[in-house]
Amino acid sequence: MQDDTGGTPLGPYPKSHINDWPQGTDCWRKFAKLRFQLVYYIYTSAYECHQSGLGMMRHFIVDDKIFDSKDLYAFEQEYEYLFGDKFLVAPVVAEGATFWEVYLPTAYNWYQLEGNWIYNDTDGRFRLVTTDLIKGGTSMLVDTPLDILPLFVKVGTIIPVMDPSVQTLNQPTNSSANIISYYDRINILHLWCFPNENYQANGNLWDGTTFQMYQDSSNNFNPRLDITNLQPPRNIIIVQIAQLTDPVTAVANGLNTSQQLTEVGSWQEVVQITGSESVWAWDAATQVLYVKMINLIMPFFETTFSIFFILIFISSAKHFTIKVAWNEIGNFVQ
Repeated sequence: MQDDTGGTPLGPYPKSHINDWPQGTDCWRKFAKLRFQLVYYIYTSAYECHQSGLGMMRHFIVDDKIFDSKDLYAFEQEYEYLFGDKFLVAPVVAEGATFWEVYLPTAYNWYQLEGNWIYNDTDGRFRLVTTDLIKGGTSMLVDTPLDILPLFVKVGTIIPVMDPSVQTLNQPTNSSANIISYYDRINILHLWCFPNENYQANGNLWDGTTFQMYQDSSNNFNPRLDITNLQPPRNIIIVQIAQLTDPVTAVANGLNTSQQLTEVGSWQEVVQITGSESVWAWDAATQVLYVKMINLIMPFFETTFSIFFILIFISSAKHFTIKVAWNEIGNFVQ
């Protein structure tokens, strides 16, 4: 996962997964791919932990945003921990356990990821699935086959994600090797959006980029996603939004090429990074909206700018509109 040399063992001992069995190797690859795609989130969490003094992996009781002093069950959890401020992990520590009890703190509601989202073992991609909101204060039993780790995300969260094709954060040492590095995909940003029942969600990057999804006051069916201070050279944004209703059409402005977002037949066409069109698709099987904005207008003389997605729902007609514009400092680009 790091470079084309096959990795470097610690000391004289071989890497542990060399002696693993096939299912173990598959599990290792799945979670290695998840960790790699979460590099932007991990790096941001590390920056925030440096600022606050909190650990990235921490018990609820040290995080006053999560822990309610009246929530005694949260206090009693021995193994569960927060991973940054948006994920809750409940590691299975009993060998051979096929289910595991999880308690979710009362301060927030949660979505269960593992066991619901879809992992593609060919390209390492994780696809969101619209699921039921789980109320904080809930105890539940989670199925835990070998390849499932109880993992939950706070409702109202937007997670920045690296492209799943990236294999190393460094430049490959062998120029002839077919290795995709971070620098090959530095212009691409993926977002996983988990809005609450009011279409509200937020997230951020360490470089000052922020993401906020909320209801536009002009219409009860008008959620809006603002992305501000997006840093160059990012000019492709691929978004997965769960918890929405079935859209029919989509339009946009603020593109170099066209005012029209093109509807395509599948999510696979949206996530392709080789196309030249901004496109969208509704995946009925998972009830997730996929949107790709490409070839966006960027103020070349500014280092920070804003992008606006205005998501307008007219429920009776199932009409869905997206408008996009880059915003220079003090100047709106039509």
